[in-house]
Amino acid sequence: MVQGGAARLPFVDGCFGAVAALWMLYYVPQPQVVLAESVRVLRDGGVFVACTSSRYNDPEFADVLPGWGEPFSFDAETAADMVAEQFSITEVLRWDTAAVRLADAAAIWLFLRGRGLSESAAAKEAPAGVAR
Repeated sequence: MVQGGAARLPFVDGCFGAVAALWMLYYVPQPQVVLAESVRVLRDGGVFVACTSSRYNDPEFADVLPGWGEPFSFDAETAADMVAEQFSITEVLRWDTAAVRLADAAAIWLFLRGRGLSESAAAKEAPAGVAR
């Protein structure tokens, strides 16, 4: 097993045919550094794939999620332009449909906790009967 940070990969130049940055670049303070590092480790003709969320995801929670609508360091509104600074983009796929269905109050509570709400705030916003 090899461990390393996305901004400084422990691999030689041009050693991979593909690099994937799935649902992670918005956690990175400087995604441009990770994109440049991805270029470094890709072979000529290699494939780079990234995905991210929109800053406007989950509008039904806009009133309760901290920072809803504020830009991430890498979001759907800026991703294509940022990637295009390092790569020749062949395709950008976008969709405006629900990707996840929160089946019950417990799922809503867990989702809100994962998006930064405290236990009590998530319980207040989730429907009654939430399991904790």
